[in-house]
Amino acid sequence: MEGFERTGELLARLCEVGRPRVSRLEDGEWTATVEFPSPQGVTAKVQSDFNHNTPDEALQTVIDRIGGLRDMLSVPAPTIRLVKTISE
Repeated sequence: MEGFERTGELLARLCEVGRPRVSRLEDGEWTATVEFPSPQGVTAKVQSDFNHNTPDEALQTVIDRIGGLRDMLSVPAPTIRLVKTISE
């Protein structure tokens, strides 16, 4: 089976951070996504494109994008100031 050399390993790595899913599309190409546990009202997921030749390629794209997300989230969050109302 070509394209499944590392699928189990990649899925196991993604299971450590969330709920992965890999899908084969009607045109025979692959896509993958991982959803993260998140607070109510917050959507947290990373997905690949919809044009990968193998499931491993789609899963690796998700892993690579998680790395980029981690870099982005290491940026300090803005400070939120409380706004005083006129009556205060």
